[in-house]
Amino acid sequence: IARFPSQLAYRVALGEILAQDEQYEGAKQVLQQVIAADENNKDASLALGDVYFMTDKLDAALSQYFNAARVDPADPAPLFRAGELYIKANKPSDAQKQFQLVLRVNPLFPRAHYNLARAQYLLGIGDLAIKELEEEKKLNPRLADPYEFAGDIMMAGRKFGNATKEYQKAAELKPPGAGIYVKLAKAY
Repeated sequence: IARFPSQLAYRVALGEILAQDEQYEGAKQVLQQVIAADENNKDASLALGDVYFMTDKLDAALSQYFNAARVDPADPAPLFRAGELYIKANKPSDAQKQFQLVLRVNPLFPRAHYNLARAQYLLGIGDLAIKELEEEKKLNPRLADPYEFAGDIMMAGRKFGNATKEYQKAAELKPPGAGIYVKLAKAY
């Protein structure tokens, strides 16, 4: 790697392929070599963060995501991934902050409003979560997840009529599956 720095992109791609094949140890080694050669390689930091995330090394993953965010502050992807990590680690307050940062950098970032709603719901502020889901529906009207999650929130609030409407829309958008129909039946 030190003798052929132009090969770094190929090494990052190799690391990503190994990670997709769930060969996490090999992916980790390749990506660590890339970062050792170029500590400002954002793609390697993101990929290594993903490897750590998949192997439940959340602190190491977070460190890599924040390194990638430091290298390219205009890219909201590392912040988004950090937010997802915080949700997985059951730290919704930190997740909320990350998703708000994502939206500050790019208000149209895919699924940012949806994930912000997830964090807010975990914090017990379902009314704000519903508002974020409405934003996500506007940005991604063909995505079923915001409708389904809104239905889940409505069901928890015992607003069965509203939940039914949300689940019906999710059922229209989602590929056929029993899960959404079970929720719809419960809402009736």
